[in-house]
Amino acid sequence: MRATVISISALLTAVGLFMLGNGLLGTLLSYRLALTGVPATTTGLVMAAYFAGLAIGSLRGDRIISSVGHVRAFAALASIYSAAVLVHGFFASPLVWAALRLMEGLAIAGLFMCVESWLNERSTNETRGKVMSLYMISIYLSQGVGQYLLTLDDPGGFALLALVSAVMSLAVIPVTLSRTPAPPIPPVNRLGPVALYRVSPLAVFASFTSGLMLGAFYSLAPAYAQLSGLGQGETAQFVSAAIFGGLLLQWPIGMLSDRMDRRTIIIGLFLALGVASAALVLLGGSSIIVLMAASFAFGALGFVIYPQAVALANDYAGQEDFVGVAAGLLLSYSIGAVAGPIAAAASMDLVGPLGLFAFILAVCILSAGFTVWRMNQRGSLPLEEQTPFAALPRTTPVVGTLDPRSDDDEEPFSVSEPPDVLDDDGIR
Repeated sequence: MRATVISISALLTAVGLFMLGNGLLGTLLSYRLALTGVPATTTGLVMAAYFAGLAIGSLRGDRIISSVGHVRAFAALASIYSAAVLVHGFFASPLVWAALRLMEGLAIAGLFMCVESWLNERSTNETRGKVMSLYMISIYLSQGVGQYLLTLDDPGGFALLALVSAVMSLAVIPVTLSRTPAPPIPPVNRLGPVALYRVSPLAVFASFTSGLMLGAFYSLAPAYAQLSGLGQGETAQFVSAAIFGGLLLQWPIGMLSDRMDRRTIIIGLFLALGVASAALVLLGGSSIIVLMAASFAFGALGFVIYPQAVALANDYAGQEDFVGVAAGLLLSYSIGAVAGPIAAAASMDLVGPLGLFAFILAVCILSAGFTVWRMNQRGSLPLEEQTPFAALPRTTPVVGTLDPRSDDDEEPFSVSEPPDVLDDDGIR
């Protein structure tokens, strides 16, 4: 295992750096838009463009990587992201910002694909679970710490944008200096929406509503904080509390779900998340400590719904379909993540900043009701037939190949080399 960690250390360093910058940028732009007084709907549309880019990039990014190789693709995509960040400082147009967010989402999807295919290549059946855990920790920790960079300068100025650009540029260094040969992209056979719905309607619905809620939170929580009178430091604390909560309780809740009907866990998550959202609606003017506690609970409950949905679908799917299931549910999540910021922003324009969590509360109530209905339509599986829970980040379909539950020997994972684009130094 030690050799595996050493072999992926450069990749995890790159992930840590670009998620540090990406985590800061999302919060900075949402906070800055609220600071300028634009309608929440405008903020929602701008921020939703990022998730649209992430979804499109997840579907098409493999073509770029396969045509030019991992190192060149990583460097090019990081450069595109870095340049797009700086352009935010020259234009105040929401339309331009939406286009830039779309580009940034596309670039991040490609970066995730590069890293995840590399990690898959470095993993064995014995180490895949540990590699996935290290990858998730790198993502969540960096994203959470990135929130605190918001306090370093005026959010309305250029310095923080330059900082994001610099951090993204630094992320290229560990990858370009690595001597390890790059792997091909593993093909992913995504299950179609109809086939996936037949496997588990609740899993599809839960992944979609998870996207609705988390897309809304990531996009609008900083705007909610600014409109509620929180300063830069308090906003960073509020958002990071949710991210760290989401990291810390992934595995405890997952282990609990392996010991009882997973649908009971899912309905419990929706109900408890509804309580946390109601608390944020009612406690909007409270101290930052109270808000951080509520935000921590929100993240701890909300961030685990998507991997629970994947585990539920896997309970009814064959092992050879696990990667396709994860890819299909990720698409469902992504659609929700695009729609969530727009719908939640409309709620904020109607009732004020508390409309964000009022929207999430409504989604929780609807989701809990749907879960109860599905439990009445289908009996529970015996516990011995449930697949083990595994925490999964919501990145690209390639991450499914890192799922320790997947069958690495199945045909969908046999890949061919991409076109030969080695230069004189052997860099692909």
